[in-house]
Amino acid sequence: MTPERFDDMLRRHGIELLFDIRDNPYSKKAGFTKGELERRLAGLGIKYAHLKELGCPRWLREETHSTKDYRAYFTRYREILESRTDALMIVANEIKSRKICLMCMEKRYKRCHRKAVAEKLIEIDPELSHIDLR
Repeated sequence: MTPERFDDMLRRHGIELLFDIRDNPYSKKAGFTKGELERRLAGLGIKYAHLKELGCPRWLREETHSTKDYRAYFTRYREILESRTDALMIVANEIKSRKICLMCMEKRYKRCHRKAVAEKLIEIDPELSHIDLR
């Protein structure tokens, strides 16, 4: 996905705040490193926040890459989330007043930790809804 297409999707859905939940907010894809993204989104009137605490640890990503065991991946990541209540509450509180987006670089939502974060947020507040930005 190009930065322009990504920006267009955010605008189309009225996103006001993007939470970058990557452990490491850098990318080989042009336009998606923390600094570039933050500057570009500011120009669109979209606030950017990096929440490293909700990122998937490198060791778990590497393990899953070699085993392809996504059931174990989500079990372990959900265990990690149990100790990240403060970061989850930051997102849950922002959702009450703004339209937000959780961002990572994994394009397959069903294989991404965003899925577990979204599920946990809905567990915290069942009134929330999830919209896939595709």
